[in-house]
Amino acid sequence: MQVSPALEIKGDALKSMLKTISAISDEVCIRADENGIKVAVVDPAHVAMFSIEAPDSAFDNFEVWGKEVEVGLDIPKVLKAMSRCGMHSNFKFKDNRIVVSGDSKRFTLSAIDTTGMSVPKIPELKLPSQFSISTSELKEVVNDIVWFCDYIRFEVRGMKLYASATGDMDSYEHPLSEAIGEDVKSLFSLDYVQKLAKSLTDYAKLTVNMGNDYPMKVVWNSDSFDYEGKLKKKGVSYTFLLAPRIESEDEPERSTPEPEPEEAEEETAEDFQDSEIDEEA
Repeated sequence: MQVSPALEIKGDALKSMLKTISAISDEVCIRADENGIKVAVVDPAHVAMFSIEAPDSAFDNFEVWGKEVEVGLDIPKVLKAMSRCGMHSNFKFKDNRIVVSGDSKRFTLSAIDTTGMSVPKIPELKLPSQFSISTSELKEVVNDIVWFCDYIRFEVRGMKLYASATGDMDSYEHPLSEAIGEDVKSLFSLDYVQKLAKSLTDYAKLTVNMGNDYPMKVVWNSDSFDYEGKLKKKGVSYTFLLAPRIESEDEPERSTPEPEPEEAEEETAEDFQDSEIDEEA
């Protein structure tokens, strides 16, 4: 007798994953098997990408019926149901229906059709520099810049990381952590960096790889450790890719006294080709 594909998850890890993905997309297809969940999603402008892997041990309870289960989620809708069900909501999927329950409440939601939803792959990038930055440091830099500039430049210079920005009349630079590798610099949309920062937990420690005018690769996880520093629980692994803004020699970084049309950034963004993240033109 053929088993109908189904999935049941208990614990807050799925909610945290969806909150992170919501920074760049309102829809996602999660793929689950007996080992856990894998997610890959690209934003509509094809400038940013998330790839997330969660082993079954990341959840309080994780059960799959069938070889592999695909579930299309309307992220805002599912997150709203989870928030209404209290801190520890339960998630079930069967027969193309999603059930979110908790705190004596039960929401039954329709799943999104996953037909035609492609699975983007993380491109293999040779990025010559690496540094670490905490969530609090990233948020601090974003708040320093957001009121006068649309873009942020990360630069590795002399084994040191610098964040900087230049508006029409104003400029900013802040030395941060130590770095390893070559001297490199790239310019990125502050809007996307801000969305990433807002999606992070306060204790996340980010490992960032960079090149000259190449996508930035940001990696972190939610592993938990005991008091001796030994791994206690394998958590969720996150990878975020962000395409750079390529500067022309005579083009200044745009300041923000005038609001930009909503479609402006999408018009300047290249599409993914061959499953690779492209530069933001």
